[in-house]
Amino acid sequence: MFRRVLSTVSLVSLLFTSVPASAQEGGPLPPRFEEIADEIGLTAEQESKVSELFYTSESAMVDVRARIRKAEIDLRYQMAAREFDEAKVRRAVDALTAAEKVARVHRMELAISLRKILTYEQWEQLQALRSDRDIPGPLGGEPPLPAEMPRTPRTENR
Repeated sequence: MFRRVLSTVSLVSLLFTSVPASAQEGGPLPPRFEEIADEIGLTAEQESKVSELFYTSESAMVDVRARIRKAEIDLRYQMAAREFDEAKVRRAVDALTAAEKVARVHRMELAISLRKILTYEQWEQLQALRSDRDIPGPLGGEPPLPAEMPRTPRTENR
């Protein structure tokens, strides 16, 4: 069940990567969600609530994504530094991990808020659409390292 919820979070994140500014005033749903809204039978009131939810969520995610990107850059520079400082690298890893956790919690909060708006039947339909479109959950594997991350061979200390 938990994995189904996480998969739905992934679908939600995928569908709502951008929300038009008009959503701030309760405007239209994001384009990719309009079709799904019809399929799961959202009422006008639900559409308005979902639109506002995704506008607010996407606005908040701008800062979260920037924090993650900054942490990735810092880690890359620390790993590539001529004078390697393990403590700085570990702090950079901690900062990146913390930023990624904030993003994951934010996505879960979004799913919880969405679940409160939808009926049980609509929630189940949304999960079925996720399955039909073969969208994996956010825990479907480890995220790849950024392309710029230097790859160093592992050595054992003996």
